[in-house]
Amino acid sequence: MDQLLKSVLRLSWFIKPTGVIALAWLGYASSASGQWASSVTVDPMTSNKVTTWTLMSADSLALGFPYSGRNFSRLFIRHGRERGGFEVFVAAEKGQIVCSGVEPCNVAVRFDQQPPTRFPAAHPSDGSPNVVFLNNVTRFIQGAKKSKIIRIELDFFHNGSRVIEFISPTPLELPTLSGNPGRQPSPHPPVTHRKPGLAPSPDSAIEDSNATRWVLDIGGLAGIGEMLAARLRIEQAGIKTFTVTGAKGGVTSVRAGPFKSRAEAAAAAGLLKEAGLAAKIIGL
Repeated sequence: MDQLLKSVLRLSWFIKPTGVIALAWLGYASSASGQWASSVTVDPMTSNKVTTWTLMSADSLALGFPYSGRNFSRLFIRHGRERGGFEVFVAAEKGQIVCSGVEPCNVAVRFDQQPPTRFPAAHPSDGSPNVVFLNNVTRFIQGAKKSKIIRIELDFFHNGSRVIEFISPTPLELPTLSGNPGRQPSPHPPVTHRKPGLAPSPDSAIEDSNATRWVLDIGGLAGIGEMLAARLRIEQAGIKTFTVTGAKGGVTSVRAGPFKSRAEAAAAAGLLKEAGLAAKIIGL
């Protein structure tokens, strides 16, 4: 078993945007370059069946010291770990993928000969520098199911941009899977993100009777890591997010919306509750 499978697949149960790595051997999936491979295992924490599809890169990355030598990447699509939904992540054997800060980085992905599209991405919360999770999972899977070549552009520290090609003779094939999709778009209409600098402060909320727009205030978050993870989970549900700071320079909070009606905000709050996030409706 190569180094990447040891460091990712063996420990992949808890490699996720909102979790940590658990040091337990939990099986692995084998994939050869040019062919999707799948494995089915059981999550020891929930007893849920977890299916992982894996595709190895066509070529080894040529990075400078100390990451020289064999360095293949793998593309993972996993179902059943996060509330029964799908996850997509990319892992290199070696190297530091540049993707940090409060805002998710943007990763360019090209399916076959289609124009490149960008996907928000972030490292797992354990800080693994060679792994990034992609947002907008449903859109990614739709592209993968139609494509034989998937190109992903990643920036590597001190090595610049690299385009990684994942090639398969047939597109990704996924069976019909039961369980909560978890990563599907929100059933309510998409909302428009407020322009930077125009977001109200937490002190500017007004009574619902006079409100013309509504937002969700996400509580229980401590630190930049939890805020980033929450924003990723909310946007994976198809809801826009932004951050605001108190008028007196107080605590920065995460908000979702805006929504045109309180009923629409309430529906979104229910969706986030299913994802494990507490949200308070605020009228603006």
